[in-house]
Amino acid sequence: MAPFTPLFIGGQEVLASDSTTLTWTSKTWEQTTPYARRDLFLKAADRWRDLVVQTTLEEAACSKAWAIGG
Repeated sequence: MAPFTPLFIGGQEVLASDSTTLTWTSKTWEQTTPYARRDLFLKAADRWRDLVVQTTLEEAACSKAWAIGG
């Protein structure tokens, strides 16, 4: 069985294959405000920023300023 990337839910990592995860997530997601959703997406973006910048530098052979978007 292929490994699953854990999801970060309620401050804990939960296996993506856990059947209760989808139920809990969809009910909770529906009850969140647009601001809370935005904050969650921005937090995820911060977590992956360095990897995205490094990958862009390697794949596009661009300057760091371009990869960051500045």
